[in-house]
Amino acid sequence: MKHKKGFSIQLVTDLIRENQPNDVVDPFAGICTAPLAASGKGTNATGIEIMLIRVSVESPISEAANGL
Repeated sequence: MKHKKGFSIQLVTDLIRENQPNDVVDPFAGICTAPLAASGKGTNATGIEIMLIRVSVESPISEAANGL
């Protein structure tokens, strides 16, 4: 299955700054750009991904980005 490019962390960061949400939910998390950006800004975040290969890649990425 092909993976289309998602959106940039800068876009997510800008949207969080402009809208100041309490929570961010990304139903198509991919490599967790939105949850990582939200967490880096102190916003609660949840990412949901159905593709198991992405989930196995996301865990180390999330651990490495902890504390953004």
